[in-house]
Amino acid sequence: TCVGLLGCSPSQPCIAIKLECLELYHQIQHHQSSFSLQAMMKVLCALQNVSSQLSAAFDTYLNILRCVHTLLKQAPGRDGPMWKLCGACPACAFEV
Repeated sequence: TCVGLLGCSPSQPCIAIKLECLELYHQIQHHQSSFSLQAMMKVLCALQNVSSQLSAAFDTYLNILRCVHTLLKQAPGRDGPMWKLCGACPACAFEV
């Protein structure tokens, strides 16, 4: 097993991309939304000869991030529709 790598195919991956690379693209796109996946692929192809499998790996990476975020909200009970009201002081608008 390779730690820190995400395979581009669920059954028999022949290419794996580092999670650091996916996080790098995620942060670049978050701060510069015009930076496309195609631009990132051109950079990776120039550096590592990675093919167009980046799109599938990035989609999987975003799904993993969503699942982790959901679990982090569920653990302290912050996933219900009324959680903000339960941890707030209406008089001073202080939130816990």
